Amino acid sequence: MPKTIGNITEMELKQVPLPTGHSKQYATVSHGYIIDVVKQELENKGYEINTEHYRCTHNGAVAQGIYYINHGNDPELGLMFAWCNSYDKSTRFKCAVGAHVFVCGNGMMIGDMANYHKKHYGDSSKVKALVKQHIETQIGSASNYYSMIQKDKEAMKLICFTEKEIAELMGCIFFTEDIISLNQLSISKKQYEKPSYDYNAPLNSLWSVYNHITFALKTSHPKNWMDQQADLHSFVVKNYLPQPAVIDPNQMNITDVIEDVPDDQLITSEVTPNPLDENAEIECSVPEGKEFNTPYDIPVETSEEQQEKWDDQTRLEEGLDHKGEIAEDEDNTVDDTTDTDVNEPAIDEEPAEIINEFIKDEEKINDDDDSLKFDDYFDDEVSTEDEVVETEEKEEEKPSTDFEVEEETKDELVQKDSNKGELELPDFEF
Repeated sequence: MPKTIGNITEMELKQVPLPTGHSKQYATVSHGYIIDVVKQELENKGYEINTEHYRCTHNGAVAQGIYYINHGNDPELGLMFAWCNSYDKSTRFKCAVGAHVFVCGNGMMIGDMANYHKKHYGDSSKVKALVKQHIETQIGSASNYYSMIQKDKEAMKLICFTEKEIAELMGCIFFTEDIISLNQLSISKKQYEKPSYDYNAPLNSLWSVYNHITFALKTSHPKNWMDQQADLHSFVVKNYLPQPAVIDPNQMNITDVIEDVPDDQLITSEVTPNPLDENAEIECSVPEGKEFNTPYDIPVETSEEQQEKWDDQTRLEEGLDHKGEIAEDEDNTVDDTTDTDVNEPAIDEEPAEIINEFIKDEEKINDDDDSLKFDDYFDDEVSTEDEVVETEEKEEEKPSTDFEVEEETKDELVQKDSNKGELELPDFEF
């Protein structure tokens, strides 16, 4: 039986004697009992053991068992179950579900769920019952754990590193996390520079680097191997693989809050359209039971209508028509039948005579005295200068008050009404 770390058969491991120097309160669980329980439980769950591997140290005081199980159809990974036990109190019993890489036999473990946290103190039958219960729990979830490891493997294949990033990863697991030893760090570096196996992934991928490290962990002590495997996998998943979003159960979800509010208490709002946007639809709505404060409806004009109005106003001020040409009066439009060689349009004699009469009348008005009023232009006789003076004197004699109004008799009002319409304007012919 080897005194140093080495492989051992199942029969030899079962023959290792139980310790005798412990107190009565310490309950020792034999390696043989664990082997029998594991095999029986795997058979009960329908798992077939392909290969079993045992290691021990210090005359079997610390032992390790690894079982490679036929499960799944992944060409690269197989299901694995492992356990560790001691007779010298150096470690507690632990077991876990993991996976092994077919090409190299490297192991993979998930998290610290492998650890059995009960010390071997108390009644021996109760301690054994707890050990059996822990084995059953782990094997019962073996298929789910295996699926998780498969997803992690595919995710690691998609991540590639530079040499600097690989050096940082190995430096962290050695210097900061204390997962591997200095000797194992050296082995990992040599495997990276000259790999012993092809892991079906780029040489600088996270999956390849991961396997270089697990290859070095084969030299670990049996009581440390499972913990190192689990710590490595946890470190890689936490720091390099995408993590699912963690939702705080105490965090308020705004969608749930809105759904809980009654419909009659919801306040809805509409986005106000940009008035400078030509395609925006501007609507004016009146809330129910309210009215406009102004009695006028203000039409909303689009930018095109406003631009057209501005253009019409500009053309009107410049004397242009809607086409931008010089506007002409309808009465002075040139007949289409007019000879194109004639520079000036033909004008009838009768309109010309009327225009001449207007010119003479205008000269006569300008030559008269400035006191001539517009109404006098239409009278038959023009008042003389003496009559104008006499009229002004009579106006001065009238009392200057705004409140006294000379009463007019009914006959005078009738006479004024009869005089209306006597003013006749000259007839103009065009």
